[in-house]
Amino acid sequence: MKSPIRNWSLKGRLTLGVVLLSAIAFAASGIAANYALRGYLVTQVDNELVAVASGSLAQVQRAGIEHDDIARQLPKPHNEIPVRRIPTATSLTLLGVDGKVDAQIGGDLNPSSINTYIATLTKSDISVHKGSPFTLDTPGSDFRVVAIPFSNGQGTVVAAKSLSDLDNTLAKLRFLFILISLGLLFLILIASRSVIRVSLRPLEDVEVTAEEIAKGNLSARLPDADPATEVGRLVTSLNTMLSRIEESFSVQTQSENKLRRFVADASHELRTPLTSLISRLELLGDETEGEAREDAEASLRSARRMAALVEDLLMIARADSGTRNPAPTPVRQILDTALTDAAAAT
Repeated sequence: MKSPIRNWSLKGRLTLGVVLLSAIAFAASGIAANYALRGYLVTQVDNELVAVASGSLAQVQRAGIEHDDIARQLPKPHNEIPVRRIPTATSLTLLGVDGKVDAQIGGDLNPSSINTYIATLTKSDISVHKGSPFTLDTPGSDFRVVAIPFSNGQGTVVAAKSLSDLDNTLAKLRFLFILISLGLLFLILIASRSVIRVSLRPLEDVEVTAEEIAKGNLSARLPDADPATEVGRLVTSLNTMLSRIEESFSVQTQSENKLRRFVADASHELRTPLTSLISRLELLGDETEGEAREDAEASLRSARRMAALVEDLLMIARADSGTRNPAPTPVRQILDTALTDAAAAT
């Protein structure tokens, strides 16, 4: 079963190809731009987290605050985590030796708290990353995290930031990119349709000229086109071919006309002597007897067959030339024939 696209016109298939290629290009560029922008934004977040974690770690170590000091400064009861409210998406968390959250600052603008997920980090998890940023998978938007342990091993400074704002920004950009791509595809559809229509116009002229030639107009020619283009070279070649075909048909027609005239003239010229011969053979058959009579009758039959053949040739020649009426015979010629036949009879 043939594909429905095969039944489309050449303009339709070319337009579809242009639009599909443009759509693929837009999709590929959109995906590449999304990954590139996401990588850039994540790098910015990582730089921010590294700066916050490194700076905080240095401040804590310069102040000489160790894990026991932090514990003494915590409000009672001990299981409550001191948190300072700062309107920022970046949070700074201090983990104790046991891996529990001892204190936290910031992170108020994040859609969810990171405390539950940070508490699941083990020393092996922290040591694997060696202070490098990594992604902490959480329900919803993930967190980007930097964990730097104290030099004395008494705790860990964890800087984290939710990627929700980054994901929202990328989602809006994707939506905007899709809208722009659809608008551009519509414009490409209209522009490519117009350009293809203009480019294929010489082929429409070829179609019209072919129809004229099929109707018998061998002198029809294609309009001239720029020979520097593919269509222009095709038009030039077709016009040259049509000229040669017309010349061939002209030569063939002339040859057929000559042959037709020859057959008509020869048949017409043979009619009179054959008629006279038939008349004389009829008279000879009537006047003779025996073997001479049989010979005369045999010759008469041959003459009549020849006369019938000449009449058929003349009819065919007249039919090919379109002549329906027989050619006029001069009266003088008829009279001369009659007189000759009468003299022979006497």
